[in-house]
Amino acid sequence: MKNETKKYLWIAVAGTIVQFILFKLLYPFPDFSASSHDYIYAASSGLNISIEPIGYSKFLAAFHYITYSDTALVGFQYFFIELAAFYFFYTFRSLYHPARNTTNILFIFLFFNPLFLYLGNYISNDPLFFGMSLLWFTQLLWVIYSPMLSQLLTHSILLFLCITLSHNSYYYFIISAIAFSLSSQRLPLKIIGISLPILLILPFVFFTRNAALKITGEKQYALSTGWQLANNALYMFEYTDSVRFATAELREIDNLTRNFYNSAPRNVYEQLGSYPGNYFVQDSLSPLNTYVRQRYKNDGDSGGLLAFSKASSLFRKYGSYQISHNPAAYFWEYILPNSWHYLLPHLEILRIYNQGQEKIDLLIQNWFHYKTDKLNVASTQLQGILVSIFPVLFFIINIFLSVSGVWLLAKKEFKRSSMKFKNSTVLTFSLWIINLLGSIISGAIVLRHQLLPLIIFLSFSLLLVDFIDEKRMQEQHKNIRRSKLSFDK
Repeated sequence: MKNETKKYLWIAVAGTIVQFILFKLLYPFPDFSASSHDYIYAASSGLNISIEPIGYSKFLAAFHYITYSDTALVGFQYFFIELAAFYFFYTFRSLYHPARNTTNILFIFLFFNPLFLYLGNYISNDPLFFGMSLLWFTQLLWVIYSPMLSQLLTHSILLFLCITLSHNSYYYFIISAIAFSLSSQRLPLKIIGISLPILLILPFVFFTRNAALKITGEKQYALSTGWQLANNALYMFEYTDSVRFATAELREIDNLTRNFYNSAPRNVYEQLGSYPGNYFVQDSLSPLNTYVRQRYKNDGDSGGLLAFSKASSLFRKYGSYQISHNPAAYFWEYILPNSWHYLLPHLEILRIYNQGQEKIDLLIQNWFHYKTDKLNVASTQLQGILVSIFPVLFFIINIFLSVSGVWLLAKKEFKRSSMKFKNSTVLTFSLWIINLLGSIISGAIVLRHQLLPLIIFLSFSLLLVDFIDEKRMQEQHKNIRRSKLSFDK
């Protein structure tokens, strides 16, 4: 086992280094999106709030203090992903002893996958958040299989770091609580394991809310929540009743939305479907973006980050009211269509390099000390072609999990398997259900936000195939023995 682990390790190290060198020859510059500007703006301005939790902007500021090399930054992000991947790979092999084919398929997927190269190349919180999330979930597997006292602290730190990097970690508390409940730890230690992260995270929440108060005039934690709620509500606007809102600001948003739908071109409904559930956030002509341009045009905010933050509180009130008063329309016009986005998540920014732009703005150019604002890469379209298979793979895996879940419940062999194997399977299916419901209800569904579920679901799907195949072989052997006994008689 140790010799095989070393062999896999050396192949992974050599393979990832060679791939990274070749990749940077093709893509000498990082990949940027609108969010990249926001992260760098928050880092350069010393802000304590951003669209996402401030963790990634603080990381950028600290890394920039050491070096402004974009290659060093991208390299750190990519190799951090692969380091987390090897910890997961080692854990998976150690705990479940999968078949050789399963091991090799998972190894190739984790260490010879162009998706991780393109993800690591983004100036975004996604690389660090994905790697940290993979470490967090792997730690939960050890909590179930081999509980130790030290895990109480390591798990809490990993969960805390996930929270500081992305709002998409909002359901991690539930998964962690399930893992500790399933572990063989004594009850007091289970309670500590579930509650200790809260002691670390609460100060960060208070810090963020107070920082938002200073800039926006209102305590907020998730600044993007208001935008997403208003966006979701606008999908069903045609099916809502006319409302006389209490404030002039809310009435203005409502009037802008009404004017938008009254004057919208015929193809607007096709445009709604082409976005991953966030049309009114992304489109520059949407009522939300129109309101921000009109209301905050004189704020002198570089890139609109502060205007985005100030508008979020108002949008949250508007969206919450519309959704709570029109739940049926919300289900039919937003949640149901969003279910399809979950099965086939959008490539979004992964579809094309630098959002199809050849240039970057001055803030990014100065941050990385570029001599020019022009980006030269081998191809802007190649990445969309290479990663287009992964939404289809995610679809297939989800269908397999739904079918195999029913099969497992009906089989006595699964009930007679080891308690630890059953517990880790329960944890995986809990992640599947909670991620599915949370993604569909909460907002935009894109591939980069589904990478942790993709790896976990793929791994356990392969493991379930092993389990099913093993039981099938055992049944065949039993039938052969019965046949021999009948023949002897």
